[in-house]
Amino acid sequence: MARRATWAGVILSALLVIAVTSLVIASRNSVSATQAAANATPPPPGPTSAEVEERPLAETLSVRGVITAPTAVTVSAPVSAADGVRSVVTGLPVQAGSVLTSPAVVAEVAGRPVITVESPGAFYRDLAFGDEGGDVSQLQQALGVRDTGVFDVATQDSLSALYETLGYAAPENDAPGTATEPDTIQPLADALEDAQANGDAALAAAELVLGEARAARDGGTGADAAVAQAQLQVDTARAARQRDIARAQRDLAAERERVRREELARGTRLDADEVVAVPFASTTVLDVSASPGLELQPGQEIVTLGDPTLRAITYVNMGEAQMLQPEMAVSITSSTLPAALTGTVVSVASEPSTVSGEAADPAAAAIGSTPSTERPYRVEVELAEQPPSSSVGTGVLLTVTVQGTGAAVVAVPVVALQRIDGADVVVTLPDRRRWEVEPGFTAEGWVELRSGAPPVGSLVETR
Repeated sequence: MARRATWAGVILSALLVIAVTSLVIASRNSVSATQAAANATPPPPGPTSAEVEERPLAETLSVRGVITAPTAVTVSAPVSAADGVRSVVTGLPVQAGSVLTSPAVVAEVAGRPVITVESPGAFYRDLAFGDEGGDVSQLQQALGVRDTGVFDVATQDSLSALYETLGYAAPENDAPGTATEPDTIQPLADALEDAQANGDAALAAAELVLGEARAARDGGTGADAAVAQAQLQVDTARAARQRDIARAQRDLAAERERVRREELARGTRLDADEVVAVPFASTTVLDVSASPGLELQPGQEIVTLGDPTLRAITYVNMGEAQMLQPEMAVSITSSTLPAALTGTVVSVASEPSTVSGEAADPAAAAIGSTPSTERPYRVEVELAEQPPSSSVGTGVLLTVTVQGTGAAVVAVPVVALQRIDGADVVVTLPDRRRWEVEPGFTAEGWVELRSGAPPVGSLVETR
């Protein structure tokens, strides 16, 4: 009985201990509604920070543009073909991206070449021996012969040599209606001989009379008057002989020159459909519009040639145009270029373009970078490194450094600059020291600290 009572006491004591312990734990874990709300509120935020850096600062303008050739020349089919000849492309030795050195054959139409030569102006007419004008001078300069402004023998010979070098026969001038009769020179040569013979005979007869008159005078049977009269006849006969011979010689020389010129006029000529002027020694094939076997319509485009010195162009609005100036640095990027390029602004249009859309710039039209009402000002960028010629027409992103510090400067994020007690300061962490600074150039969220800056690498408070 006593053992049972003992065990009952032990159990009761244990239950009492457990109950007291649970009560203590529960009291520790239970909070009021007010305390629970307070516990749910986040702690007050601590200061955010950034490092003081040494870096160049730059304000930039980014616009879409395109790689293009600054000058383009279109080679087209002849406006009119010879009778019985169809304007079929029989050869096309170039492809887009090819770089050629003039003179060069860029196409062959109906078996005849289309040749480029370096010249500032187009050849707008056929030229043959004896033609004169500024276009003749341009041709002579392109051929490297003396510039006389007259299509002469040297010009013919040089043009013939050019065709021969390129593997073609030079075009000949048929000069219809100018055929020379084979006996036009001989009658004039005979007339010269007759003038000489007749003059000699007349002069000899006059001199005979003069001799007789002198003999009679000397013999006492003649008078001085008869001698004088005979001398006048000799002088007259001599002058007539010289006059008639000179006239006959002039007539013969003129006819020989006429025949020579007509023979030359039948020689090599310039066919304006076969020789295309391009304003540069080397040229890039920007586009090939035709293909071998294609029958061309009059004036149809065959190839487009351009300056091999490629540039980037874009169009901007008035505000952007006012920000840009020549010699500003530009970076050029594109996912299709082998590497990023650099360049320099070379021109900013002062007047808006009056032509819009593809007509203004076909290459730029491909990426929508053509002048418009909103963006009418053309900007050209000279490239420091030339990309492949196949890059013509590639859309690019142009990032222009409008202004900047150039060299690295001490700078902090703009949000680190504070205005306290009328001064510009930055606050370093964790010491919370105030540094009175002189802010300078600001760009892309950073501000230059011209003086009073904490050491580079310090943490500063941002807001």
